[in-house]
Amino acid sequence: MNEAKAKISAYLSGADKHAYFVAVDGAEYMDIRNFLRDMSAIRLSNFCRGDVFPDGDEFIEAAQKLSGNALALGVGEFTALSGNYRLINRLRSLTFKKKLVVLCRGVKNFLLRLATENPKFRKNLSVVESSDSFSVTQYLPNLGVKTASKNFRELLLALEDGVTGAVEVNSELLLEKVFRVATAYDAIKLREPELRSPRTALNENQWRKVLNGDKTWSKYLRGFSEGFANKYEQFAFEQSANFEEFERNIFDALLKIKPGSREFTELYNLRKVLVAGNEKFLPGYIDAAKAFGADGIYYLTDNTLLEFRAAMELAASASNRSVLEKNFPTVRKYLTVFDFGDERLTEYFRLYKELKLFNVVSKEFLSQVEKFSAMRIYNELETRQAILERTGGGKLYWLDGLSVDFLGYIKSRLSEMGFRSKIQTARAELPTLTSINKDFYAEWPWEKFPKNERLDKLRHETQKVSVYFCDEIFIIEDMLKEISAALKNGETSKVILTSDHGSSRGAVICRGRTIKLQLTGEHGGRCCKVDERDAKPICAVESNGYFSLTNYDRIQGGRLEGVEMHGGATLEEVLVPVIEIFA
Repeated sequence: MNEAKAKISAYLSGADKHAYFVAVDGAEYMDIRNFLRDMSAIRLSNFCRGDVFPDGDEFIEAAQKLSGNALALGVGEFTALSGNYRLINRLRSLTFKKKLVVLCRGVKNFLLRLATENPKFRKNLSVVESSDSFSVTQYLPNLGVKTASKNFRELLLALEDGVTGAVEVNSELLLEKVFRVATAYDAIKLREPELRSPRTALNENQWRKVLNGDKTWSKYLRGFSEGFANKYEQFAFEQSANFEEFERNIFDALLKIKPGSREFTELYNLRKVLVAGNEKFLPGYIDAAKAFGADGIYYLTDNTLLEFRAAMELAASASNRSVLEKNFPTVRKYLTVFDFGDERLTEYFRLYKELKLFNVVSKEFLSQVEKFSAMRIYNELETRQAILERTGGGKLYWLDGLSVDFLGYIKSRLSEMGFRSKIQTARAELPTLTSINKDFYAEWPWEKFPKNERLDKLRHETQKVSVYFCDEIFIIEDMLKEISAALKNGETSKVILTSDHGSSRGAVICRGRTIKLQLTGEHGGRCCKVDERDAKPICAVESNGYFSLTNYDRIQGGRLEGVEMHGGATLEEVLVPVIEIFA
């Protein structure tokens, strides 16, 4: 160091017009800078515009116009990083008006080689023994990594100021003697050496987002080092080569397990929770489940209407009842026996619900239909109007066509939602048509919700026999949400849920004799206007100018439409609920 300072001093006081070069690194660089602090500096970075290499011609031109001795900075660093030695070669071959001391970091070996090849140059070179002072990590700008130097100019400026150690820069230039980071994965791996996730776990765009703080894939990436506490997630993870496969296997991995295997039920239940609310891969999953034939039902859930429908399509017979009740709480709640307080009604609707859900027509049930047809036991019940008058008011909800077969389901759901309820069963007016049973709504003196016709329209308009039950459930769920909102937001303290009439699936699939009368049957033959020329059929009741059938026979001319019918006088058509729901 002392020798270098002495030689520099001799140069400054001598007559030599060539530039003087000092090869110096490490802390010694700033020592030389301080020694020459009285000299003005000419920075190569000032001739660099952003992320480009500096203009050497402009730099040399400026150096030759200097009015005083100067210290040239950045030449060695630029040469080392660019691999372009032209600027140094030009500087050593030119003469200047004033003294020019060129401090060079990173090119000691090159300068020594020049001195060996050209003895004349040796007298214009001092080499200060020092260690390497900086290393550069270069990030491509499109990675979005924040670095101290945003471009090559800022890097060169920092090096001129004597920065040491690890230096980072955003640059697209082809630099030498740097650690070049071209992918987001490499950038993350550099900063997190303990990262165990392979490069293939995510695509480059995803890695870039991770690099810039996106936590979307954090749980998945931790799986490579920590695994998953959730057994199904771990199973799906083990089947997946990357996140795309993992995301899909959260849906599909269960398909690789046989329903009868020991772990199936546990994995099924874990999967159901994981995929709830996510329908991205649902259509493909349903198709794959259906490919198993009847066993496909084991893989489906009631998370969505689409999946529920697919399950009901596969549940073609009562032999599937056990898996439906096990995997589909909706079905289990519907089939739960509701106690009407009358053993006859309780047993009747237990059998009716099986008929509706599984299209199973038992002799036991048909005998009950005929038996109660003659007994007219609905006359033992109060009218809807009589019960409504005793409620003392509340906000009235009319769900058109709500049948009492849903009482068990509604009771269960209200309990789950935290509401108290009082359930009563009433009888509608005959015939069980809306036109005969709508005065209760028009005459209600208190608040009421808008009439809800979705359930009745569904039954009249759809022909999808195997799946309409699913749509009914979702309509009822929407209704319960509406009622819940009204009670919870203080809109009312009590809601009264009722209907105009019930509806019969049995009247569609168990059609008996055809009865000929003078006038054409209406509503699929469930009722007919009275003509004085006709004697009342034994299986009919007369009311409000109509004959209404009390069994599953039909009046000639009635056109069958939809999956359920009303207008007749079977128990499922006549009985309607009156449910008081309290906040």
